[in-house]
Amino acid sequence: MKRRYKNSGIMGIIFFVISYFIIWLGFIPSLIVGGIAYGAGMLLFKEKKIKFDFNYSIDKENISGVLKQGKEITKQIGMISDELEDKDISTNVKDICLKSNKILDVLSEKPEQLNSVHNFLNYYLPVTVKILKQYDVIENQKLTSKDSLNFLKKVQGLIKKINIAFEKQLNNMYESDIISTEADIKVFEAVLKTDGFLDENLDLKGEQADGE
Repeated sequence: MKRRYKNSGIMGIIFFVISYFIIWLGFIPSLIVGGIAYGAGMLLFKEKKIKFDFNYSIDKENISGVLKQGKEITKQIGMISDELEDKDISTNVKDICLKSNKILDVLSEKPEQLNSVHNFLNYYLPVTVKILKQYDVIENQKLTSKDSLNFLKKVQGLIKKINIAFEKQLNNMYESDIISTEADIKVFEAVLKTDGFLDENLDLKGEQADGE
């Protein structure tokens, strides 16, 4: 049950009990009061959607600030990786740190890709640090409760997924370049064939085409 409904229900019950058993308003009026309290609780405990500021303007000064913040967070990730006792998760976190730096390096060279890394900058990096810090605390305390062990196991699985996500983010930043270069290759091959410098039965390496 969502906390919103639970808290609202408790609030409604409390007001009903007060109205009926303490103030003696009567059963029906007390039900009404309890219902009103429940409705008020639904508004009071309404869950707020997380909003992120993606309104970056692409200019040199702004990019510089964004890159600096990203590098600082990535540095924190690297520092945490050195403190982790579990070798497997430590290795994954080091990989995440490496890929994060590569992503930021690409962004430095291609600031026009800022829009494509909004989630990476505003959510993935800071939340990764937050989760890792909590993991480090629980690991250092040597807690053995069921909840603690489940938390450690869950984070270990999540870190592997984050590692994969960061790699995909890095690959995506090169996708347009790959597509563009492949198009250039096709055009280049066509021109070479037209000028008689490339046999139709041979590829650029001079190897015989498949099936020949």
